[in-house]
Amino acid sequence: NRPVSGNSNPHSWWATFSSNDNFYEIIKEKSFIKLSASSMATLRDCSLKWFLERKAGATLLRQNSASIGSIIHAIAQGLTNEEIKPNFESLKQELDKVWLQLNFESEWLNRREYTNTLEILQNLLNWHLSRSDKKVLGAEVYFNFEIYFEEIQATAQISGFIDRLEADLDDELNIHIIDFKTSKTNLTKKDAGQDPQLGIYRLAVQQKSIKLKIDEKARDKTADLVYLRLTNNSGVVERESFDVEKSNIKEIIKNALLVIKEENYKATPNPMCRTCGFKRMCPAQPEGRGVIE
Repeated sequence: NRPVSGNSNPHSWWATFSSNDNFYEIIKEKSFIKLSASSMATLRDCSLKWFLERKAGATLLRQNSASIGSIIHAIAQGLTNEEIKPNFESLKQELDKVWLQLNFESEWLNRREYTNTLEILQNLLNWHLSRSDKKVLGAEVYFNFEIYFEEIQATAQISGFIDRLEADLDDELNIHIIDFKTSKTNLTKKDAGQDPQLGIYRLAVQQKSIKLKIDEKARDKTADLVYLRLTNNSGVVERESFDVEKSNIKEIIKNALLVIKEENYKATPNPMCRTCGFKRMCPAQPEGRGVIE
């Protein structure tokens, strides 16, 4: 009674079953789920993209823009930790050490991106020097905490790294959370207010789950996105998140757990679709629709 061919099973035929059908369990453990803070916005805004990146292994070739972002973050870390002197020449020297490792299609594109990156570093330096009323507590500060939701019988274990933590010089109980961004566009004030990554950072500080000793009475005074590519009359563009209650971060985490528990990964059109690398396999985009609809 052995099967003649596994491929004869209609469940294995392309485009013959609904996206809601579930023949294989992707995640076995449904009551304890590990999440990263940096992926939470993707999971909220387009769960299919999160699934492709995090579970299906559909990794894309790393773009130069992503590499430049990593370089800027590494230099920001060195500047924060006082491993790099706070002057433009020192920042430029750090950039020059790694720039030749990037590949560009043409020399003029190389020069343009190099000039743009130097401008970002100048913005970073100007912002750093303007924080004279703050005390730096740490850079790339690791955190790890668990949060349980009784109504869905599930626990999320969330971990990540906070780009920079500061405290007021005149009141070190006031903690300021910084997340550097190198994107060319910024969130609106409302969207930044509900940014899941900053919301999770606030929770980590509130629960004293960071790998950094702070006073038990310390509080998350502010949490800001700092856009190093973008400037206005006041300097770099900054967007502040709402507090934990107003940002609704706990509900966002619970909904994320439900998506994973139910394996209900859906393509959801949103402003990030324009630059998404999965367009050709996305059912919500013309490029990715199946032949059989």
